[in-house]
Amino acid sequence: MRITRAEALARFPNGLGDNRDEMQLSCYILCHPIVKSDGEVIGVIELHRHNIDTPFYKEDEEIVHSYLIWGGIALHYADLNSIMNKQKKLNDFLLSVVRSIFQDMISMDAVIKKVMNFAQRLVDADRASLFLVDSRTKELYARIFDMGSGKDQCGSDPLLENSVKEIRFPIGTGIAGLVATSGGILNIPDAYKDERFNRGVDQMTGYVTKSILCMPVFIRSTIIGVVQMVNKKRGLFTKDDEEAFEMFAVYCGLALHHAKLYDKIRRSEQKYRVALEVLSYHNSCSDDEFELARAMGVPKSIPGLDEYF
Repeated sequence: MRITRAEALARFPNGLGDNRDEMQLSCYILCHPIVKSDGEVIGVIELHRHNIDTPFYKEDEEIVHSYLIWGGIALHYADLNSIMNKQKKLNDFLLSVVRSIFQDMISMDAVIKKVMNFAQRLVDADRASLFLVDSRTKELYARIFDMGSGKDQCGSDPLLENSVKEIRFPIGTGIAGLVATSGGILNIPDAYKDERFNRGVDQMTGYVTKSILCMPVFIRSTIIGVVQMVNKKRGLFTKDDEEAFEMFAVYCGLALHHAKLYDKIRRSEQKYRVALEVLSYHNSCSDDEFELARAMGVPKSIPGLDEYF
């Protein structure tokens, strides 16, 4: 498009692009699209001539077109490079998640703290909550709730040291309950404009919830928990956040599943250890008891023995 200032003011009273003042000073304007090889328009370039009586001609348009063919290719590869770098950062992040969680699986609570901490860092959220599904009672519960940003990588937070009371509510209640029921992702830009949001927690804590990103955690196609991110520090949660978070949720499910198995194994070990100690205690005898039994010898018959069969 080749136009004069008068034509631009008449056709575009709000200005071209974001700069109306620039258009006021321009005598002649040349606009040209930046097109990819598949025909998709990815941008527009504006050229302005100030205080020059020579307008843009067809030759100028052809020169700009020839440059922008290469410009479109350069922008395309720059975009690909940006996507690859972003994916590499995500892969490196997920690798650090796997190393941290699976190399130091102490307890379920420790894994939950790490999952919440890594989730916060992934989407740059101010708060994180992880609710687990109790399939027996049809409830969501959390022993560690609303992890803030004042903590280290291991998830230690002075506010959490005293918050040992378990939080429980029925599946289907609030945003997290809805996600646990539907299995879908919820990205809410303004929580107070969403009727599904439960304002009670904010009223109790004094914290103001603005944006929410909530996602289910699956293992073997079964929802075992819900991770809820609150208040992105810069802007709102984006589609990129959703995609990265969805990939992260796969590792969350594996980590939580193995943590549950680890807790079961540890509890079984404790039970077996107690049972072994009890058996060892009742199977031991003093020296006097041993000498008495040896002196008595082995009895020919034991009264009542047949009753055990």
